[in-house]
Amino acid sequence: MGLSHFTASATTCGVEPGEELVGKDGLVHIQGRVFTDLVDSLEPRISGTNRLTVSLDLNPETGKGSLTASFVLTPKLGKGSWTGAMSGSLNGMITAEGLARGTGDLEGMTAYLSFQQVAEHPAGQPACDDALAYYRMAGILLEPT
Repeated sequence: MGLSHFTASATTCGVEPGEELVGKDGLVHIQGRVFTDLVDSLEPRISGTNRLTVSLDLNPETGKGSLTASFVLTPKLGKGSWTGAMSGSLNGMITAEGLARGTGDLEGMTAYLSFQQVAEHPAGQPACDDALAYYRMAGILLEPT
């Protein structure tokens, strides 16, 4: 099996709110919030659009919480996508990691991805004018041989 390492940056350009409620435990529970991120990478099998459906439990007093998400990352080139899941934590900024399987042209491949929210766009140039958040990404693509 072949391994390819990559780095990327992501810009959140859109958010659909999902459902939000405050539980008896005082935590804010968010389900089904959809984020649309534009991903830039020199790795063409990663560079594209990522749509994440996120569930988040947040303590509004501390700013800490946990999240889970499913995602579909569709590269600009080729026909296929990465379908996966991730989990992580929120402590002012999001840190998460996930695993995805390739479909279409990416069939048979697996991707490990890590996400680290940062205050400014890692490449200095946001992918959209109304950027909402920025992420530094890194990962490994596992290719069948």
